[in-house]
Amino acid sequence: MLKEIFKSFSLNKSLTFLMIIGVFISTFGLSSIIIISNGTKNEIINVLKNFGFGYDSILILAGPGKLFAHQRYKTTTLKLSDAFEIARADFVKGVSPFSRKFSIRANYRDSYYNVDLFGAYPQFSTLHNYPIMYGRFLNLKDIKTKAKVCVIGKTTVTNLFKTKNMNQVGKFIRIKNLYFKIIGVYKPKGSSKRFDIDRRVFIPLSTYNDILFHYDYILGMKVVVNNTKNIEKYVSYIEKILRKRHNLKKGEIDDFRIITSKDIINFVNRSTDQLSKLLIGISIISFIVSGLTILNIMLTTVFRRMKEIGIRRACGATRGNIIKQFLMESIFTSLFGAFLGLITSIITLNILSKKFQMKILITFEPFLVTIIFGIVVGMIFGFIPAFKASKVDPVKVINA
Repeated sequence: MLKEIFKSFSLNKSLTFLMIIGVFISTFGLSSIIIISNGTKNEIINVLKNFGFGYDSILILAGPGKLFAHQRYKTTTLKLSDAFEIARADFVKGVSPFSRKFSIRANYRDSYYNVDLFGAYPQFSTLHNYPIMYGRFLNLKDIKTKAKVCVIGKTTVTNLFKTKNMNQVGKFIRIKNLYFKIIGVYKPKGSSKRFDIDRRVFIPLSTYNDILFHYDYILGMKVVVNNTKNIEKYVSYIEKILRKRHNLKKGEIDDFRIITSKDIINFVNRSTDQLSKLLIGISIISFIVSGLTILNIMLTTVFRRMKEIGIRRACGATRGNIIKQFLMESIFTSLFGAFLGLITSIITLNILSKKFQMKILITFEPFLVTIIFGIVVGMIFGFIPAFKASKVDPVKVINA
């Protein structure tokens, strides 16, 4: 059977090439979208892991609204005392209050770099998973004395000090009009084009609020609980505490957001579902376009090979044999084009990912889609030409 298929291909090179190209283009686009969407989802999940946001974590942020929605107005109602009150609950293992400023300039001599500045407590290091590479993290003494000290990351070191030497403990950097002594450098958390966790600078929350910005509120806090099974019950309890402390009446919306790992996973899944719907639409279009290409070219092939089909029928080939031959040719061509598109997609995306830092993830999914796509397209759209070939009258075509 394979010899007959390859012989047919060699005799109809141009038509075979057109069929392969049709499936190739469709599979290339479909595989690329699957690989890129998987890479994007994987990148988001890895970022969450680097944040240390596990199933035992509850994130409380100031301001009402959706999960990651941009706040249209600031709120100053979330206080440090709220964190202390929540920490008293028997289900709480630890609470880490914090505030932050995105993209604030830090200077070292003539160098400057925009960092993400965090005001934090000592427990931030353990609860958010920030192990120290050199020096130490903030301690309670730093908080009490409102010390002008900081802990920095790899990206900040590289851009401010222009060196690969990460140990910059003891040196001073300037933020606004204050000089901060570097007391620690945390281990690299992993950076990407979209998220750079290694550009963070941590200073005592007391220094951040009372000296640098003169705030009496915080941006948020992370709460780690001791029993993940009752997480929803704990969220409800925290909500009641905060509403009572903020004097919110019945019917008033919360002036805070409570986020769990379940909320984030649902958010990622909703984003993935939208991509899945897009993939389904593209698959249907690709399916039809590739199939119609195969259908038309196979019909042309049948017309050209009328005499060959007639001779095979005259020599004893049944209608079933003819259908099987043309179906196999159609499926083989479709599969070949599909795998060619998949391989080209993988090679192309690997090159682009290295050049442009684009995140991709290659799983079994594109391979499975390719096999199914190739077989189904070849079988469905190859059946009509195969059936037409089986109905050829050997007597008429041989004597024609």
